[in-house]
Amino acid sequence: MEMMILRRRGSSGQKGAHIPVGTGSEVEAMVEDLPPSEVRGLQRDDNVLGAAESMPLLLIEPVSSPSHVKAAPAEAEFAWGIKAVGASTSPFTGKGVTVAVIDTGIDIHHPWWQAQDWDDSHNRNFSDEETTEDLVGHGTHVAGIIKLVAPEVTLYNFKALGESGGSSFSLIRALYHVRQVNLEAGHTKIQGVNLSLGGPVPVKSYGCGWSPECQEANTLVNSGVVVCAAASNDGYKILATISQENDLEYFPTYMPLGISDPGNAEEVITVGSTHSEFPHRYGPSYFSSKGPTGDGRFKPDVLAPGERISSAWPASAELVALSGTSMATPHVSGAIAQFLSVKSEFIGLPRQVKQRLMASCVDLGRDRNFQGSGMIDVLNFIQHS
Repeated sequence: MEMMILRRRGSSGQKGAHIPVGTGSEVEAMVEDLPPSEVRGLQRDDNVLGAAESMPLLLIEPVSSPSHVKAAPAEAEFAWGIKAVGASTSPFTGKGVTVAVIDTGIDIHHPWWQAQDWDDSHNRNFSDEETTEDLVGHGTHVAGIIKLVAPEVTLYNFKALGESGGSSFSLIRALYHVRQVNLEAGHTKIQGVNLSLGGPVPVKSYGCGWSPECQEANTLVNSGVVVCAAASNDGYKILATISQENDLEYFPTYMPLGISDPGNAEEVITVGSTHSEFPHRYGPSYFSSKGPTGDGRFKPDVLAPGERISSAWPASAELVALSGTSMATPHVSGAIAQFLSVKSEFIGLPRQVKQRLMASCVDLGRDRNFQGSGMIDVLNFIQHS
């Protein structure tokens, strides 16, 4: 049984297979594959501060079905999202910057990145499937948005989700691998990570933002990598009520407290979605998860375009339009790639990158737990840092 365990630092001694993940001042989080007899024994271990089964991990499901858009790749740069964040007029391309897309995989044969060398180091599988290919389409779409914002960025395809999803264990393995790549290289070889995925918050097992996947995301940031995570699409729910005639009725309504893990991690840049063409008028997208976090912290951190975003699709020359915070997040990853390609002195300094990004956002005049610092502005981000 895969267990996510928080232990006192230095007390690890279980026989089951495990990998270290995030670290704190007093605790160490890890994943261990334990037999049932040892799982029961965790309750009697004074060094175990918390334990729960590995949580399911899913892509942040788009709120709309894929719709094909007949447009040449060159026309994609004029999509509203690219223009809205100022990327269409930016002379910066993300050249020399690397971003790992941890998702459902990437169609590495797509013409948008035919100039990139996809060797084994750039193409790894952490999912339960036997291929790094994108059998869903989500990861290719996300990667395409990053490329539209930062055309010369170098991508890493780290597949953590399959057609049936994944687990927090697969995400942690992928995040941990990024740290290992950088450690072996002796420098920040992978500068950014895009996480357009998430899972349920294990409210009974860990404090909000302290799940093992959140800790590993924080640790990755602390190691020098900028991590962008989708806020989730739980900004509204359909609730049930009883009418005066005692009939069961359903109604949609907006909801707070919708940020998912690893978006609850303090150090990551948590991204919500803006309304399609009129962000100042309408503010955040109806589906975009609102804060605060379950322990009362402000989230999301920023907003970016996330409605009807056209991008690449596996084995297709046409563009596909999707909506969701999954589509908003790669706009931010691409903006950061542009920034780091110009301001290389900030490579390895993710907290300063986050501070400068948030300080350069366009205020939409909404509550902090709805808009974060506002909508990103690529040119303002670069020119005023």
